[in-house]
Amino acid sequence: MMDFHIGNNLLIIDTLQTKEFYSTLPKITQNCSCGDCAYFEQAVIIQDLPLFHLLTEMGVDLTRQPDINPDGICCPGETENGRIGYLGYYKVVGHLNNKNKVIECIKDEFGPFTTLVVKEENDQELIFDFYIEVEKTLEELG
Repeated sequence: MMDFHIGNNLLIIDTLQTKEFYSTLPKITQNCSCGDCAYFEQAVIIQDLPLFHLLTEMGVDLTRQPDINPDGICCPGETENGRIGYLGYYKVVGHLNNKNKVIECIKDEFGPFTTLVVKEENDQELIFDFYIEVEKTLEELG
């Protein structure tokens, strides 16, 4: 078990069980073959974003995700500022040490154009719901 902090909130994470959980999951592009999901798996998760650093430290394999919907990661499309947005979530084995069992992070706390809500689903599972926006050119859509 390892301790992590988001603001004043303590998260107690079992990084080994989290890694083991992700080792059984399909790649994002196995859930969906669209260009946006492929771009997320190949290019977005390697960007220098604090959210992705935190999840990786917790044992999450960012290239894999529970089959949460038919499309894998959800891409609502291009934003007004020429970026592309992604919605998704990752599960982490652990629990929050606060009575509300929810952490709502303000926009940009985990990097530019990032919003995060962490919810404790049960005593052993946290859900990291996120929305991010990243730079993307039409040539990169492939």
